[in-house]
Amino acid sequence: MPLLATPDRDGNQEGALLAERWERLHAQERYCPRYPDEAVVRFALSSFPDRHRATPRALDLGCGAGRHALFLAAEGFETFAVDASRTGLEATVRRAAERSLDVGVVAAGVDEFELPADFFDAVLCNAVYGYLPLERIAASIERVLRTLRSGGRFLCVTRSEDDWRTRYGTPTGPVRMRLSGLDDETPGAAEDGMEMTFLDEPTVRELFASFSELRVDRRRVTTGGGRFADDDWLVTATR
Repeated sequence: MPLLATPDRDGNQEGALLAERWERLHAQERYCPRYPDEAVVRFALSSFPDRHRATPRALDLGCGAGRHALFLAAEGFETFAVDASRTGLEATVRRAAERSLDVGVVAAGVDEFELPADFFDAVLCNAVYGYLPLERIAASIERVLRTLRSGGRFLCVTRSEDDWRTRYGTPTGPVRMRLSGLDDETPGAAEDGMEMTFLDEPTVRELFASFSELRVDRRRVTTGGGRFADDDWLVTATR
C-alpha cells in the first residue's frame, strides 16, 4: 500500500527537535528491532483466535520501523501503521516488501492521524505514549476510541512511575520528567535530554475511562544485573 497521508507538523520547537531525533534513530539498525514484543503477540493471538476466517483490521500506532505491523500482517490482519517519522515508515514499507506483506502506512503523529470511524478491530500502541505530554496522550486515546469498531480492542504499553528512568528525571509536570545523565552505561542513552511521561495507575484508569472494559496489568523487566528495571503498564481496553 502507498503512503496514505502526510503530517501537518506545526508543533513547538521541542516537538520539532524530538521529531528530528527520531529520524536519526530510525536510520540506525539498532533502533529498528525486528521481533515483536511478547505482549503484542499474546494480545493478537488471544484476542483474535479465528482471525484468518474474518481478516480483522489492525492499526499499529507509532509503528517505528514496523516490527509489530509486519507481525500483524503476517498473521493475516489487514494492517495499517501510523508514525510521524518518515524514516521509520520507509523502513516499514521496505521490510514489508521484502516479506511480500501488505501494510498501509500513514505519516502522522499518534494524536493527529485521520482514519475512518468504526474501522479497526484492533489497535496497538507500544512504548510511544511515554514520549508525549499528557494532553497528547488523551487526544490520541480519543482518536483510537473513535476509530475502533464496537467490541474492538486496544493494547497500550507505556512507562509506569516506577520505571528506572525516573532516577534520572527532573519533574516538569505532575507525571512528566526531563531525563539527564543517561550515558552508554545505561540502557537508554538515546533518551538523554528527552521529556518523558511516567503514569501512575489512577491516571491510567482516568485516561481509559471511556472504554466499556479495561484491564490494567504491570510488567517489570530488569537488566544490568538488576540495576535497571523497565516498569510498564499493559493496558487492554475494549470499546
